[in-house]
This record gives sequence, structure tokens and C-alpha cells, in this order.
Amino acid sequence: MITIRKATIDDASLIREIAYKTWPETYKNIVSEIQLEYMLDLFYNQKTLVETISKKNHHFLLALDQEICQGFAAIEHHY
Repeated sequence: MITIRKATIDDASLIREIAYKTWPETYKNIVSEIQLEYMLDLFYNQKTLVETISKKNHHFLLALDQEICQGFAAIEHHY
């Protein structure tokens, strides 16, 4: 059964790992490899993730199947 929980700062490395595994396949036909590397480093480096998770209006939700993370969603309120 899939459960959803809000990510914490402790989950930043997990979110980064998932992004680096999924983005290349997802965006390979949309952006260049150089642009993809730039975007991953910009949005999913450890420092940025910790800052992003710490903001009140930006949230990451984790989808867990028996405590194993299957993916995440990012939501920013009042962007």
C-alpha cells in the first residue's frame, strides 16, 4: 500500500538521489544533457534542497511503499 508523507530536511539526500535517477530519462528528449545537468545541480544540490524544504511555502511529498520511497512531488504554495 502506498502512503504519502511530507519530506523533512533528513530526506534531502533521498530526493536528490531520485531526481538524479529519474530526470535524465524523463527529460532526455526535451532538454540537452548540459541543460539537464545544470538544472539538476541548480534545483537538487544538497544546500538548495535543505533551503527549499525549510521554506514554509514549499513542500516535498514522498510516496512510500512499505517504507521504501518510490518517488516524490514538489509543491510550492503561493508561487
